[in-house]
Order: sequence, then C-alpha cells, then structure tokens
Amino acid sequence: MRISECWGRDGIQAEQPVGTESKLAVLDAAGAYGAARVEVTSFARPEVWPQFADSPEVVERFQRHPGVDYVVYVPNLRGYQRFASLPGARERVDSVLVAVAATDSYNLKNTRRDTAAALAELAQVIGAATRGGFRVIGCVGTAWCCPVDGPVAPERVLELAESLLRAGAVEVMLGDTTGEANPRSATHLVERVRGEFALPVIGHFHDMRGTALANAFAACDAGVDWIDCALGGIGGHPPDEHQAASAGNLCSEDFATVATASGILGGIDHDAMMRAGRLAEQALGRPLLSRVQRAQVAAATEAG
Repeated sequence: MRISECWGRDGIQAEQPVGTESKLAVLDAAGAYGAARVEVTSFARPEVWPQFADSPEVVERFQRHPGVDYVVYVPNLRGYQRFASLPGARERVDSVLVAVAATDSYNLKNTRRDTAAALAELAQVIGAATRGGFRVIGCVGTAWCCPVDGPVAPERVLELAESLLRAGAVEVMLGDTTGEANPRSATHLVERVRGEFALPVIGHFHDMRGTALANAFAACDAGVDWIDCALGGIGGHPPDEHQAASAGNLCSEDFATVATASGILGGIDHDAMMRAGRLAEQALGRPLLSRVQRAQVAAATEAG
C-alpha cells in the first residue's frame, strides 16, 4: 500500500490562495518524505477556483523527486488542453486525474452536466491524455453517499468505474466526498471493485465524522493499493448548502504514523513528513489538524 499526497490540490482547493513559493516548498517536502504520488495542482477554471490561478507556474517549477508519480487534476477537456499546452508538460507530470460523481444531482451541481454528459466529455479527456502519454486515474466521487441524494448503491459505482476504465483510465479512485463511509461499507465497496477489475484501487476518505483513519485501515485490509491523504488533514468537500463545514481529508501525518507502526506502510521518513506538515501550516498561517503534530510524537517504526 502506498500514500498519495493530495495537499496541493484537494487539500487547499477551498482555502484562500496560497503563495506559489509556499506551494512549491510543500510539494518539494511531500516528495522528500516518501509519498509515492503527489497531486501537484488543478486545472479547474481559475476564475472559479482562484487558488489555482498559478497552476501553469507550479507545474513549470515544482521540484520532481525520483520514483514519485506526479499528478494534475483536470475537470474537463478545456482544463486538459490548458495543461497539455504547457511547454514540457509531459516531462513534468506523469498522470492525469479525472472525476465523475455517482449521481446526476451532484454532477449537475458541480459541472452543470448530468452523468451521461460528464462521462462523454471525460472519455474525450481520457483519450487525449492517453494519446499524450499520460496515465489516467479515474475517480468516482460520492462513491458511498451523495450530499443531495443520499446513499449510493455499489452497483452504480461499478458501472461508472467500468465506463472510466473502458475509456482508458488505468486506476480507479473511490471518493468518500462527504465522509459518510464507515469501515464496513469501505471494506465492502473496495472488495467489490477489486473483485470486478484487475487494476489498482485508490481510497480517498474525508473526515467529516472522524472516521477517515478507520475507513482507510479497513480499505487497506480489503486490498486497496493507494490511500489519499493531505498534510494537516485539510481540504475535502468544501462548505456549501448541503454541508456547513469542510469535510477534511485523511491526515497524512496521522495515517502514516499509525500505518508504519502497523507494518502496512514502508518508506516514509517520519521526521521529513513532520517537517512537511509544519511547512503546510506555515503556508496557511495556522495550526492544522494533525494529532501527531500537536502531540510531537516520536518517529514511528515499522512493525517487526
């Protein structure tokens, strides 16, 4: 099991704009602490998401680390074209992330398209990205529950995952958008997806109900290949009319500490991760949500 660090995209997307130099420092620190994958930025429309107005500069300047898979998020064909037109984009970035929600209601809310229309455009994005030499990660958001329509059937998630994979995605991400998964439902859905598709599966859990850590461990036991997390536990589903507060991502420092001690995660430089977490706090100008940062726990050791 490997860690994907998503502070640079899902972590800060709902924050006030962070300075480019601060972003670059945190991205460098994320690669240094041992994350096997790092989300660099988003190519969502900067007039809607001002946090990412500097995404071309971030892609041009971030420090790559050997062996790390670097990812950008593209919401649609226009976003992909903005990214792919950057000089050296293919040399700077390895993978592209696309996403579709499991319900028409949430797709209409986010993209003003129903699910069928969203999938049709994403198929164009996936095809273009694949031809451009990028690996494509396909995310099914609201995979457990939709903030508008409520619980989502696993069969719906399997259907959408199959559509993304048929279009050319090579990994499936399961997004717990509102943090309503629980360890049993996390286990069940990961097992269903792994049983259906012989491709890597990513667990992306938000912490609205304080269950992200438990859900991540349940997903690991069920055979998930990657766990998404964010330094300081920030980000996730932003506040809106359906949810009054940010959901928060699974916290990188907390998950890595426990997962390393449990023997399911290796290759993490705990001290470097703690430094990365402190840089993330400095970038946002406030203490974040990591329990191990607050407690100043000793470096974790792998279980023998």
